[in-house]
Amino acid sequence: MQAAWFQAVTPRSAGFSTLSMDLMTAPATLLIMLLMFIGAGSGSTASGIKVSTFVVVLLIARSFLRGSTQPAIFRHSIPEETIFKAIAVALAGMLLVFISLFALTLTETGKTFIDLAFESVSAFGTVGLSRGITEELSVPGQLILCVTMLLGRVGPISLGYFITTRQTPGLKYARGHVHIG
Repeated sequence: MQAAWFQAVTPRSAGFSTLSMDLMTAPATLLIMLLMFIGAGSGSTASGIKVSTFVVVLLIARSFLRGSTQPAIFRHSIPEETIFKAIAVALAGMLLVFISLFALTLTETGKTFIDLAFESVSAFGTVGLSRGITEELSVPGQLILCVTMLLGRVGPISLGYFITTRQTPGLKYARGHVHIG
């Protein structure tokens, strides 16, 4: 139980490992990648989109599926500003991981997709876990991971700050209708 708890906590911030990541099964690897992408709590210094952002995105989905227009938790509604910020941060994180992974697949031939995806998500979350291929990457591949680490640490936080501080008071646009799904 302690080993399972340790492996569930460490991908969110520290990057310590009690076992070799390249020996993990595909489902376990994907679960670790999810934990690295989400990261830790909002007050922590860990990267990732943060647990609170992930929960708000889940609440938005739950609200939509229930036919409600206002996500809520514990009988408290979530403000529209928080909803937009959570979606923007989550999408920015997914886009950064996708671009990083896409670039790695272009520069790193001979490496498995799961290994490259793991390295990309680990870099975004600035976790420090690896499946043992980091030192084998080309110089462009290593630079891609460095940029991903920098943007992963600074990007979503900066985007959240940008979204909350750049508002034009009194400006409203005409309502439009977009078909989704």
